[in-house]
Amino acid sequence: MLVPDEPIAAVVREALEGYASGCFASQVEVLRFFKRNPHFLKDRKDGSLRSMTVTRRLKKVVYAGYVEAPKWKVAVREGKHEGLISY
Repeated sequence: MLVPDEPIAAVVREALEGYASGCFASQVEVLRFFKRNPHFLKDRKDGSLRSMTVTRRLKKVVYAGYVEAPKWKVAVREGKHEGLISY
């Protein structure tokens, strides 16, 4: 079972809700938000974060309590975990 990993979950939740509500006008603003937050894990050895990572985060259905595995032809379905946001 997946469980939120705080405080990272709170950062991701704020970014997703901010982007959905228009508080972050672009993915670049979400990227800057993640870069400023010390709790958010960076994806490169030098501590930086790629814009592609933001795009992937914004598209993950797992944050809404769903799962999918296109590689194994598993369509989006409700997961057994609590979502960080509503879908």
